[in-house]
Amino acid sequence: MAVIGTIRNRFGWLLLVFMSLVLLLFVVSTGTENLSNIFKGKNESLGEIAGKSISIEVFQQEVQTLETQYLQQLAQQGRQSLNEQEKQQIREQAWNQLIQKYAFEREYDALGLMVAPEEQYDIIQGNNIHPIVKQNFSNRETQVFDKNMLVGYLKALDTLPPQAQSMWDNFEKSLVQQRMKDKYENLFKTTTYITKAEAQQEYESQTAKADAKFLYVPFFAIPDSTIKVNDSEVNAYFIKNKNKYKARENRSIQYVAFPVIASKADTQFFYNEIRQSAIEFAKTQDDSLFIQANSDAPTPLTYKAAHELPVYLKDTLKYFNKGGLYGPFREGGSYYIYKMVNIKEDSVPSFRASHILIKFADSSKTAKDEAMTKAKDILAKLKKGEDFATLARQFSTDQGSAQTGGDLSYFSKGAMVKPFEEAVFKANRPGLIDRVVETDFGYHIIKVTEGPVRTKYQLGAIQKNIVPSNETREATFKRASIVAGAGVKVEDLREAIKKDASLTLLTADQIDPNADNVNTLTNAREIVRWANNAKVGEVRQEVFDLENQYVVATLTGKNESSDAKMEDYKEQITFEVRKQKKAAQIIAKLSTGKGTLEDIAKSYGVQAQVNNANELSFGNPQLPGIGNDAVAVGRIFGMKQGQRSRPFAGDAGVLIAEVIKKTDAPKIADYTQFKTQLKQINANRVGYMVNEAVKEAAKIKDLRYKFF
Repeated sequence: MAVIGTIRNRFGWLLLVFMSLVLLLFVVSTGTENLSNIFKGKNESLGEIAGKSISIEVFQQEVQTLETQYLQQLAQQGRQSLNEQEKQQIREQAWNQLIQKYAFEREYDALGLMVAPEEQYDIIQGNNIHPIVKQNFSNRETQVFDKNMLVGYLKALDTLPPQAQSMWDNFEKSLVQQRMKDKYENLFKTTTYITKAEAQQEYESQTAKADAKFLYVPFFAIPDSTIKVNDSEVNAYFIKNKNKYKARENRSIQYVAFPVIASKADTQFFYNEIRQSAIEFAKTQDDSLFIQANSDAPTPLTYKAAHELPVYLKDTLKYFNKGGLYGPFREGGSYYIYKMVNIKEDSVPSFRASHILIKFADSSKTAKDEAMTKAKDILAKLKKGEDFATLARQFSTDQGSAQTGGDLSYFSKGAMVKPFEEAVFKANRPGLIDRVVETDFGYHIIKVTEGPVRTKYQLGAIQKNIVPSNETREATFKRASIVAGAGVKVEDLREAIKKDASLTLLTADQIDPNADNVNTLTNAREIVRWANNAKVGEVRQEVFDLENQYVVATLTGKNESSDAKMEDYKEQITFEVRKQKKAAQIIAKLSTGKGTLEDIAKSYGVQAQVNNANELSFGNPQLPGIGNDAVAVGRIFGMKQGQRSRPFAGDAGVLIAEVIKKTDAPKIADYTQFKTQLKQINANRVGYMVNEAVKEAAKIKDLRYKFF
């Protein structure tokens, strides 16, 4: 018995691990009640998968099995029940398992796919052990897989509690299912073939460059209110583009929310409480223990530089002495007090720097020489006094930092590539580094803007969250109940809201029957479940309780059609039609302009801006000041050097582009690298595409929303 006890103690911690693994190998998301007490009959259909009707009883069995496993896992954490989110996750997982069983396994059977016992042994304890098994039978100290631990567990399995054996059995099954799915997907991955022409096109899209100047007028320059869109225009667009829109069952509601907000009395209570905490905080000798006992969000005592602190603290550091307090003050929904526990000088400093990156097209001497010449020209301009931030926005090929004038914020040792780091740390003071620095990313022109920063502050914080009292909650609920009880029709609800100017009737259109959220209302499944079964015009007489707010709702629309309807997409289509009208208006006005782009922009007005875009690549269609605009970048690469386009509509506005310089991709003989890249990209998409294709072929009908 002592031996068995030792085995159980040694491997007991793995029970939780295996339960987690079983759950992770499935797509998670849903939960269960005693369905037999809710529904008319256990054989009532919950949906259909690959021609197989899924009864409530079958679904309930899947859910209950998962629930049992999940509760065994939670027991290890001292919990005995599931919350609503976990129930929702389990229901979704159960449904996905049924899809796996009826949609995917028929495909496996048709192809004769299987995982033989020898193969199963191989992935669990043979020569090709599954990575998840290795991960969870690793030495805790060395993190190295320990096969003896695995073998020991399997030998002891028969002596472990039934739930442990059940967990392992489910874990093995999940590995087999995943292996089967991998085999199926690999059949498609092996058919992926990339031609030389495709590889060449990919190489050129990454390597060819263009410098351009462009005039840009964003669509938002014209107010929406000035562009009228009528129903006939929306309908015409819908008919023309009907293939873009899919039929979808949905519900529409109107609702009024009553947020539960702390009252003045509640706020004063927490202010008084944190003031008392401040008195005690100043006296305590054990700051860590005091923070753990008194803060609503305890944080460990760590050292931070001034730039790592919130602005309101950074500005007060000069008044802070060791042991001093700052606060109380309010930030958002909490009160805070800070205590200066300690101040020290760090041996490793931090710096702040900006850079202008000039990438070279490839590693050839010609490409690098060309990039170096450009970098030196920029450095020369900076030495003559030109603005660093302006040149960074104009020339830097690091699009991330270019938008902020090249700023890289603060960093310490180990954060940057070595040549860059060495240049900054060697400078050891603010100023322009008088040479171009080469790294694997390209050539850098660097300006140290702050540093060295060595002073670190150890600040302790007490946070008190301002939360509504029970009295406040009850008062808010009573107010919501009065509105809900005003009548059973939507007109009654609207009339009740008119009597209170502080209330707003909100609209949520096209709610998916399986949605968990409604607009900004999170965990609103109860509202959606009610809407799925309510009648149009009905007002819910009971108030919905969504944690920190109460909601009163009425159903205003229901669509159960199998055909796409214009009304379901009206808002989206209106946006597109309005954008087209704005584009036509802007293009017409720009077309009358003459002269340079600057001249045309001046004649158009302040909404028109002229920018430069350097080192553009077709494969990364980013434009300064605009962001991603594949239409515009594609147009630029379709033009000749020196050519100017007519005004055209991009993704976010209207542009006139002028190509300053085009650099074709150098000719190369071997495109293997780009073939490999494309093959990997396509292979990565296979899993998703196969999954969607199988589900589409299975003609899945999901009616869970009627019951959950």
